Amino acid sequence: TYMLFWLAQQHDYPRMMVKHRLLSKKYGTYYKGLKEALWSDGRMRPSIKLHGTVTGRQSSSGPNIHGTPRDNMIKDTYIADDGFVLLDAGFPQAEMRMIGHLARDKRFIEVLRERDIHTTIAKKLYGLTDDQWDNLSKSEKEIKRRAAKTVGFGIIYGRGAKGLAPQLGASVEESQMYINKLFIEVMPGVYIWIQKQKQQVLIDQEVRSIYDRKRRFPLIANRSQRSEIQRMAVNMPVQSSVSDMT
Repeated sequence: TYMLFWLAQQHDYPRMMVKHRLLSKKYGTYYKGLKEALWSDGRMRPSIKLHGTVTGRQSSSGPNIHGTPRDNMIKDTYIADDGFVLLDAGFPQAEMRMIGHLARDKRFIEVLRERDIHTTIAKKLYGLTDDQWDNLSKSEKEIKRRAAKTVGFGIIYGRGAKGLAPQLGASVEESQMYINKLFIEVMPGVYIWIQKQKQQVLIDQEVRSIYDRKRRFPLIANRSQRSEIQRMAVNMPVQSSVSDMT
């Protein structure tokens, strides 16, 4: 997938393949899939699973209502009865806020008080003042904001510079520079917490959410598995705590 997105920046054909893949996903999952999940009265009744994932996130099936994308074409599939409305509520940047809480990162918590933290992070990453940011075009702002969001969530999900580079449209070295800058200038306390989590999980062989949900790792057989477990040790407390709070 990463290679396809990288190639799409170089040539029209892989760009069309990316578009085709996205449309095929919409058709298979959100047209055919939803038709199969319909009950005879035209309603859908998904099953909610409190323990459906190892990360602690809630999940659902028949259909996967939690996985509905932010796409009005798909969301408009669901229609309220006459006299009723459908309410779509969420917690903006909840996982970013949770990792700031877990790390007790004072500098990052100040950033979290901003109205849009991804915009604030983008300004830090690119070294832009408020005036310079305001003078950017709408598309330039969106590109930089998306890059900041990619780097920020990439840190929570344990993705390194190599994994982020294709999405950022940057080299591995540039991606690592963005990661380092984010840790140093925006979330130094988060960096310390991540390193502690990675070391502590090797000792405790388990991690916990703030609501005491546990994920255990009783067997660490090799270096590759160790790296994956350390990634999960950062990811699980954040995702599980947010899900339980929701």
